[in-house]
Amino acid sequence: ASAEWNRRMHMEAQRLGFQNIAVTDIEGNTISTNGKRFRIPNIAENDLFRMSVSGFSSVSGVVRDKITDDTQGNGSDSIIFQVPIFKGALVAGVMSASMPLENAFHLLSGINISYNEDSMFIMDSDNRIITSSLLLSDPNKDILPGSDFFGCISDITTPQERLAIFNDLGDLPSKNAYSYTTKGDRNYISFAALTGGSGW
Repeated sequence: ASAEWNRRMHMEAQRLGFQNIAVTDIEGNTISTNGKRFRIPNIAENDLFRMSVSGFSSVSGVVRDKITDDTQGNGSDSIIFQVPIFKGALVAGVMSASMPLENAFHLLSGINISYNEDSMFIMDSDNRIITSSLLLSDPNKDILPGSDFFGCISDITTPQERLAIFNDLGDLPSKNAYSYTTKGDRNYISFAALTGGSGW
């Protein structure tokens, strides 16, 4: 039964763009769809895990995925999604799914926007691009996950405009949204914070 569960969960993970799905009990004992069993160290210091065992969903920034580490400790740059597992009214554990950064375009695949000149980006708290709708229309675009967002908009904004945007991004957790119309080519830039996204 365990092997069949692993096989089905692994197939579902691959279909959704995830590399692995793991289940962890409240003590940190973990089993992953790649067959690894381990215990999460220092769970009291793991903010994502603490949030999930408190009953909330959580999303990491870009992290090195420990579950996919090889023998040299080379995991892939990934995003970790966690949700609590409830048994009645109590949290019994956490389900985690790791998505390699190169598969992050799946996060935008259900959003209906036009892909002619418009584009949508998801970026982390370090202003690194998680993904872009441009990758849906043209996977060969020279905007790679992990690229600096401000480098990508440098040809349509002035240094002063980029500084203003950078400063306002720091205020996003306390504000709803910001919008700009650039002076040169009259491009419209708008952004808003995502809830539960670790500063996304």
